[in-house]
Amino acid sequence: MNFRDIPLTDLLLLVGAVMLSVFLARVAGKAFKTAFAWAVGAVAAVMVLRHLDGVLAFIQHAADTIWPAAQHAADRLVQIISSVLRSI
Repeated sequence: MNFRDIPLTDLLLLVGAVMLSVFLARVAGKAFKTAFAWAVGAVAAVMVLRHLDGVLAFIQHAADTIWPAAQHAADRLVQIISSVLRSI
């Protein structure tokens, strides 16, 4: 499952929630803002659970691509630091 496979209704719901939360941040009281934040969090959690396969695939893809690059960068940094220390 790809993120492009997420139904348009879910994406529109997310955009609408963001727009409504921006509006409420300006006009609503503190208690309503807190309740709305919990409701948006619950909707986001439901969306993640509903599309769990896609989310896990995205996390796995990110880990497979980022982790080797981070390891290579760390190894290269250690090599540079050791060569600088040896030259001193």
